Amino acid sequence: MSEPKSEMVGDVRDAQSTVASNETEPRLEAESGRAHDAAGAASDPAEIADAGAEGGAGDVELPSVKAVKPEDAASRVALWRRSVIDWWGNYWHAPVASERLAFVRIATGVALLTDQLIQYLPYLGYLFGPGGMGAEGLNDRWMVANWRWTVLFFSTDDMFVISTCFGLWVLSALALTVGFHTRWAAFAAWLLTYCFYARNSNVKNGGDDIAQLLLFLLMFVPSNRALAWDCRKRGSAQTIEPWGVRLLQIQLCMMYTATGLAKLKGGLHGTWLAGTSLHYVINDFSLARWSYAQFPVPIWVSAPSGYLALAWECLFLPLVVLRKTRRFALWFGVAFHVAIFLSLEVGWFSVYSLCLYPAWFSDGWVARTWPRWLTSIRQFRIFRWRIGSARA
Repeated sequence: MSEPKSEMVGDVRDAQSTVASNETEPRLEAESGRAHDAAGAASDPAEIADAGAEGGAGDVELPSVKAVKPEDAASRVALWRRSVIDWWGNYWHAPVASERLAFVRIATGVALLTDQLIQYLPYLGYLFGPGGMGAEGLNDRWMVANWRWTVLFFSTDDMFVISTCFGLWVLSALALTVGFHTRWAAFAAWLLTYCFYARNSNVKNGGDDIAQLLLFLLMFVPSNRALAWDCRKRGSAQTIEPWGVRLLQIQLCMMYTATGLAKLKGGLHGTWLAGTSLHYVINDFSLARWSYAQFPVPIWVSAPSGYLALAWECLFLPLVVLRKTRRFALWFGVAFHVAIFLSLEVGWFSVYSLCLYPAWFSDGWVARTWPRWLTSIRQFRIFRWRIGSARA
């Protein structure tokens, strides 16, 4: 009787150990899965980037290569790929503040108006009239050779026609500034700007190219969604599609990068690389606003300044993309163009260049700063702009 009883007890103990082992295995698997998820979360590039932004890149310790399993490496690559795709999608599709394009439009309109009234109106007959630098037929060969198609309809010497076209040019700039039929105003301003600039190539100074580019882009981008006469009835939009802002940002980066690379290649007979470019420029009577005898800038000042400007132009793209250096890149650009405007006779080149800068205004700055300005502007009751709670 004792042997069967002991066998029964042994069978019961074996069954209990089997059940215990079956219960333990799922628990171990669950704990292993949680540990694996924790390891995967630690290698998430988004979390690493956030931690690096807060505490410095050196504060985040990546898993060692020996400890990373093949499936972890594959998942990490997939996460990085997804983060890049998300960034690209947000860059081109995430809404931005509508005031950013409005600031570009207003700045461009004001710049064009002041350019017309200060630089062109007092010398209209001399620049474009009969017997002047842009007389009928004088520059036709150059216009045809360079595909300036306005030679087909804007080559008259009749000052009444020239003055009328100039008046329409001024009105189109004014309409663009206030946002009255904005796209048509931008088209008229672009066409008339091209007509006058192409008629007399002697007025070209670099700023004309930037002005035509700005006006051409303003024909298509939604710059009339805020701070415009067109908004008086339907109200201002809080946000807009970002593609217009992105095009302006890319254009500014391309302009500086191309200029810097051209100088590195040996532009102006290699004087930029030699450090003597600024010295020669401020001694050029046709470019300098002030005589070198009045303001003698020593070479030990002009040479480092030239190298600094060259480095800034070549590195503008990475500097402006990174948030930590963006403010420096933009403020240096403002100082750079103000210095050019005060020291060199290149027309409105610096003014038109600065018109691209509002595209880099952050939405946070617009939300914090613009409502205070808007309160004072609304006192004139010319425009009926609406700013929602996001701008309050």
